[in-house]
Amino acid sequence: MALARHRVALRRTAFAQAHGSLNLIPLVDILTAIVFFSLLSVVSLRGSLIGFDLARLPSSAIDATSVAPQVVVRVDRDRIVIRHDNGETTIDRLNGPREVALATLHQTLAGLTSAGRAQITVVPSDDVSYDDVVRVLEQAYRVDASGVTLGARARQ
Repeated sequence: MALARHRVALRRTAFAQAHGSLNLIPLVDILTAIVFFSLLSVVSLRGSLIGFDLARLPSSAIDATSVAPQVVVRVDRDRIVIRHDNGETTIDRLNGPREVALATLHQTLAGLTSAGRAQITVVPSDDVSYDDVVRVLEQAYRVDASGVTLGARARQ
């Protein structure tokens, strides 16, 4: 038994002399450096994306993003207010069924977008149900508009 242990020890020392011993400390050091510089580059990339300057964009990109909506539809619990270039139109939602208010909204939006393809932004109030907002968005999509977006109102 002692002879077998001696042979195994001789083989290990011969292998260690021929190939060198396995040292994990440099491997851990290299992996730590890789992780550190990876995290550093991700943080700097995120910072550069946050600091993206719109003034350096080409004029076509600025024009496409800064176009003001031509028609804004504000959905409140008791009325729908449509703001456009010529002024403001109010549709009362409390008098009569919901379908009458939606039909009036559709006619008004169709009249506003018939002259040119307008962009429509729908801004719901906080106390309006999701179903009402979806119905108003459906009416906005049914007219021939260049785009329909869902906006958000700043809370006070």
